[in-house]
Amino acid sequence: MSSLEVSDEQVKQRVLEEGMPFPAPNTTPAVNDFLAVKPERETSAFVYGQVTSVNGGTVEVKLADGKTRTARQGDFYLIN
Repeated sequence: MSSLEVSDEQVKQRVLEEGMPFPAPNTTPAVNDFLAVKPERETSAFVYGQVTSVNGGTVEVKLADGKTRTARQGDFYLIN
């Protein structure tokens, strides 16, 4: 796992340690917002990405590795 990836377990542990609430899954991000994006496979870790466009319930995200991906509501968490 690279330093830019975070596992489900790491997110849960941070919530327990810091009391950080999970953001509402239906929060609509804006262009340039940062997200934690759910993995495409359950065996992978969450990845960080930056929103490049918003189209209704989906967003185009540029991931930390430079690849782009489309994510829909419920597949990402907005990072404040």
